[in-house]
Formats: sequence, structure tokens, C-alpha cells
Amino acid sequence: MNLEPTKFWNLASRCLRNPVRLLEHSVAAWAILFVSLFLTFGAWMISNRLYERRTNDRFDFRVSRVVESIEERLLEYEQVLRGGVGLISASENVTRTEWRNYVENCQLTRYFPGIQGMGVSVPVNADEKTSHENAIRAEGFENYQIRPSHERDFYTSIIFLEPFDWRNQRAFGYDMYSDQTRRQAMDRAISSGEPAMSGMVTLVQETETDVQRGCLFYLPVFEKSDKPIGTDQSSNTREDLNCLVYAAFRADDLMAGILDEKDDDVKFEIYDSCNIERDRLLFDSDGICHLDAKGQPDYSSKICLNIRGRDWLLFFESRPGLFESSGKNQSSFVAFGGLTVDFLLFLVIAAIGQQKRKAVEIASAMTKDVRAREELISEIFNNASEAIVTIDESGYIDMANRVAQAMFGLPSAAQKIRFDDYLEEQSWSSLVDKLQLAPDNQYKCTVDAKRGNSESFVCRLNLGTFVANNSRYHILVAQDETNRIESDRKMSEINDELIKATGKAAKVELANGVLHNVGNIVNSINVSTGAIKKQVERMSVSKLDRVCQLISSHENSFVDFVRDDERGKKIPNYLQKVNEALVNEKSKVDEELQDLVKNVQHIKEVITSQQSDAKSGAAMQLLSPCELLDDAVTANKATLANHDVEITKQIAEELPAFYSDKNKILQILVNLIKNANEALVENQSANPLIQTIVRHENDHIVFEVADNGIGISPDKIDQIFQHGFTSKLTGHGFGLHSSAEAASDLGGELSVSSQGLGTGATFKLAIPTSEQGLSSLTENTSSEKVQA
Repeated sequence: MNLEPTKFWNLASRCLRNPVRLLEHSVAAWAILFVSLFLTFGAWMISNRLYERRTNDRFDFRVSRVVESIEERLLEYEQVLRGGVGLISASENVTRTEWRNYVENCQLTRYFPGIQGMGVSVPVNADEKTSHENAIRAEGFENYQIRPSHERDFYTSIIFLEPFDWRNQRAFGYDMYSDQTRRQAMDRAISSGEPAMSGMVTLVQETETDVQRGCLFYLPVFEKSDKPIGTDQSSNTREDLNCLVYAAFRADDLMAGILDEKDDDVKFEIYDSCNIERDRLLFDSDGICHLDAKGQPDYSSKICLNIRGRDWLLFFESRPGLFESSGKNQSSFVAFGGLTVDFLLFLVIAAIGQQKRKAVEIASAMTKDVRAREELISEIFNNASEAIVTIDESGYIDMANRVAQAMFGLPSAAQKIRFDDYLEEQSWSSLVDKLQLAPDNQYKCTVDAKRGNSESFVCRLNLGTFVANNSRYHILVAQDETNRIESDRKMSEINDELIKATGKAAKVELANGVLHNVGNIVNSINVSTGAIKKQVERMSVSKLDRVCQLISSHENSFVDFVRDDERGKKIPNYLQKVNEALVNEKSKVDEELQDLVKNVQHIKEVITSQQSDAKSGAAMQLLSPCELLDDAVTANKATLANHDVEITKQIAEELPAFYSDKNKILQILVNLIKNANEALVENQSANPLIQTIVRHENDHIVFEVADNGIGISPDKIDQIFQHGFTSKLTGHGFGLHSSAEAASDLGGELSVSSQGLGTGATFKLAIPTSEQGLSSLTENTSSEKVQA
């Protein structure tokens, strides 16, 4: 666009007087576009450099963090070995049990992942080998021998190794000194008196699957002397050695315990030397050696570490995740965003002149809209369902809607009226003072007000403040409380009726509890009765009757019949077998009858307990955990046998007797075993199994009932103890709810766990045995008395 000099200077002078007018000219848009493009290019260059620097710093940080993690973790593992050395040094003769307790308390899996095992290797001279092997065999290890078994002048043998699982048992008795790599590390530890890391080895514990490279960490223990370990390194020999405490590492497991799985933006490898050699590769984070990879990484680094006398080379290279997390496309975003802003700015400035004319039109339209909104607000104000009043600073009513005029009896004509005239006891000024002290200038209160005809009524006020036309006003929203007060009175009467109805519902729930608990036992009684009936029907009485008829038919010649007739000769032997069958069948019937009597007695105790609870609270007895579990299993035995369900009992040693309510605990256990059986039937398990466990834990007797049945879905496990909730087609949702309530009454807790449908479920009942738990049970009993 060409401008004459005179017109240009005139335009420039006008722009200097009013710079905003420069934006109205089309030349300004092109000039600003050129400048903004230049600035965008500079920002793109700076962004590229910052991106490269930040990515390099991020890579260095990842490398340093991995190195520090490895060094810190190996130092922690060294402290564990030193703890073992301290145990051996402080004891005259460390036993296998003491070593196992020490390792178990270290909790290797939780705090020191990667340690395959911690053990003790002792030196054995050639002339001591036989006596050494006999001594270990005398401890119960009949097949123990030092391996490999070929003759040599000096042996070592692993005698302690924990955890002593199937994998670590493969190393029991192994002579690590027979292997050159291990021997070098052991000699270095013995001569220096300091920890020593071995070179890369394949652990004896490895099997044919998941074979990993490994290494060992040794720390020597010398015979007790006045010379501190390490003061004269050259004087330490094999003759001074008491034993070697060591830890075996599987490299992949060790690194998995050190590194964060989320840090996948850097790959690294560990070589058991200061050079990159394929056959010395100890660990590879992704299982693909970088020597086999195509192309070169953007960033790489090598670091050589000395790990207790062993050189490790750590090779690092960047992965794509490093760039994605560092904002790889940041410079592209800067360029794209800058160009977008540049062109948008160009379009905006080019359209300023046109927008100025449109702005005038919009302002006119907005004026009309504001007026329309004022009319709308006025209509809303006048037609609101609540009374609204505005009051000026002097306490005079400024505006009032129709509802306010009707509520307070305000005159419709515009006149100055003080709001004090419509308050009985409080003054308007006191309300304003309280409003000023209230937070957020919002104050709510209830006052006695009066209408224009002097009729009094209770009024609820919400007060606020606003400023209009440089003047302060108070806005008041009022509600007539007359109807609410009358409604509250009626609600109080209804609440009294509900309290009476609640008492009746409590009695119904108590009856439901008795019926449900008795129902569980009645099911077992029905099954036992059926079993007795079948047993009686199968009894050998009919066979005996036939023999009696045969004897009766030969009554006059019975002696000759028994002596000469082939049928008669069989009668004594036959009678003996019939007698044995009848005795056996009688024993089974007696056993079923005993269970039947015990279940009937349990029903009697349940009913008596409920009656006792209603009168004087729970019946406290000294109980045996084993007998409680036996009684619960007996109550369900017939039902379990009917469905071929196997039930096992695991009872801890030295379980204490405790005081509690026997009937409530039996009700819970019977219900849990019954539910487990139903879950197995519903799941149609191939090998239905119920496992019961009793143990003493944290001043509680803990009963566990686990099954391999249908299980519980995660979305329903939180509802399992709710009243009325059930997953059964014919259930009422009362049994588990009642059991949970009973456990709470006993001062204990009933909980459940399940991995989901098809995985079975485990219910755990914890009953307190301490004085505190007994006190809690007593308090619950007292509470039941008060409610009764």
C-alpha cells in the first residue's frame, strides 16, 4: 500500500497524539505481523535449545539416581550381613533355630528384595570332613554331605541357609570354595577382613526354568581374639577363619527390588568387568543387549563402580519415554502456537476499524438489553414467593415486594416508613450491629414481628448488605414461621408414635434372630433324622428273621440239622456276621442320635440364651475354643456329609480358655459353616472343601472359615453384612447381619475377604480374651439391659 509523504506525516502525527488510532490503519496489521513472525522464530530456536538441555539433564539425573540406588541398597544388604556376623560373634554357638529367627526377623522379601538367601559357610579341613558330615547328619539331615565330593585339602560347606525352602535346599552342603570365581571372593574377604563381592556365577539354587545370573556377598567371621578385624589385613588366614556369612543374589530380582518400574525412559545394563563384554553381562533391564540393537541412542553413558573389590560397568542409554516426558514436541508447539497467534493478531488488528463501527451498534443493543433485564429483575422481585425488603442506612423501607407488603401489612402508597415499626422486642439498629459482626455480611435470626394491624407472628430473617449508587442498603428476606411451628408440633406427635413402633420392631428382630439360629440347627436335625431313618431301614433285621424261620422249621432236630445239613452248618457263622453288622449299625445310629441330642440341646440353649438376654444380659462362661469349633462342626456334620463336603480343622497350640457368651459364638460359627456349604453347593465345586482355623492373636481368639465356593463379587462385599441383603434365591438377608451384630455385642468383629466370583471366601471372627475385651462385652450387655 503506497502513501504520499504528506498523508503519511499527517497519519503519524495523529497516531502520536492518540496511539490507539494506529491500530485502526491496515499498515499497522502488516507491520505487527512481520515483527511477531520474527519473535516466533526466535522463541522456536530458544525452545529447541532448552529442550535439548533439559533432556540431557533428565538423562543425567536418571543415571545418577540408578547408581545411587544400587550403592545404597548394597550398603543396606551389607548391614544385614554385619548383623549376622554380630549374632555369631556374640554367641558361643549359634543354633540353626537362632539363625532362622534372625533371617525371618530381617524380612528379606519385604525389605531386601533380591536376596535369594542368607547363609553361613564353615571351613572344614580334609581330616575333619567325616566327623563334620556325621555331626550334621545327627541333626536330622540323613543325606547331608559336602558337595562336590572329590578329595581336596580344604573344604567349605553351607550349613545354614534361610529361608530353607526347596530352592535353597539345593545349596545345602555345597562347597563354594571349590568354584574358582567364588573362591577368589572368599579369599579376598578372608585376607582383608572386609566384605567381598564375587564375580558373576550361576547359583546352585537355579533350576531349568527362569535361570538368572547371580553373585554372592561374603563377610568373614574369625576366631575370637584380642586383635580387631582388619587392623592387620595381611595376617588373616584360613586358619583364623571361623565361618563366612554370605548372601546370594539373583541379578534380575535384585534390580527389580532397587528400581522403580515406572522409570522406563532409561535402559541400562550391568557388566561384571570394566569392559563391555557380552559374556560378562550380569543384568539387562529390557532383556535385549544394546550390542544387538540397530541404530544409536540419542544419549548414552558408562560408569564403572567398585562394589567391594569387584568392578561393575553400568551402561545407560535413553529410551523414547525420556523424550515424551520431557516435552519432545515443545518447540513444535511453540512454532505452531506462535504462528497461530501471529495470524490471529493480524486478523484482529486488521478488523479493528470494522469492529469499531460494530461496537457502536452492539453498545446500543446492550443498552436495550440492560433495560429489558431491569424490567425482568423488577418482575422477579415483585413476584418472588418470599418476602423481600430493602432498607436504607437510616432504617427506612426503600422497596418491598408484594409478598412483603402482605406479610407485614405495608401500605401500597410510597411513603417513608421505619422498619422498627414492625418489630416488637428487638430494634432494627441491634440487628444491623449483629449483621456487621457476622461473617460474609450474612446474618440469620428469628424475631417476633407484627403486621400493620398489630397482629404478632414469629418471623425468620436473612439479612445482607449491598451497595447501589454509592449508597449502602440492607436486603432482608423474611419467612412467616407460623405454619412451620405448627408443622413441628405435629411432627413431634408423629415421632412419639414412631418410637412406640420402633419398640415393636425390635421385638420382631429379636424373634427373627431366634428363628434364624434355631433354623440352622433344625436343618442339621432333619438331616440327622433322615440318616437315622435310612440306617434303620438298612439294618440286618430282615436277614435275621429269615434265619429264625429256618431254625423254627427244624426245631425238633436242630442239633442234627446244624451238624449234618449244609444250610445248618452255615447258621453259626451267619449269626456271627449278622451280630457284627447289627453292632456296627447300632454304633452309627448311636452316633447320629448323640449329634441329634447335642443339636436339640443347642436349640434349647439358644432359646434359653435369648430369654436370658431379654432379662439380664449375656451368660458369661469359661469357654474352650477347640470345643466351640467341634460343636459348630457337629451341628453341620450331617449336611456336609450329604453334599460330600470335606471339612478340615487347624487348631493352634496352647489356646487359652476365655470368658464369653457360648451361645452367641456357636450361632455365628454354625451360620458361617452353613453358608460355606451352601456356597460350595451353588458353585458345584469338584473338590468341595471347608477349612476352619483357630488361633490366638493380639488378645483375641480368631476363628476362620474358608471355602472354595462361589465367592463374593467386589461390588457386593461391602453389603454382605447389611440387613436384608442376600445373594441367595431363597435367602432373607438376616443370617450374616445377625452374626455381625452378635460379634459386635461380644466386643469382637466379624469380617470377610474374597478375591471375586469363583475364588471362594474367608470369614474371620475375632473374640477378645483380654480384660479390655471382657469390659467391652459387659458394656454391650449393660446396653442391652437398658434397651430391654
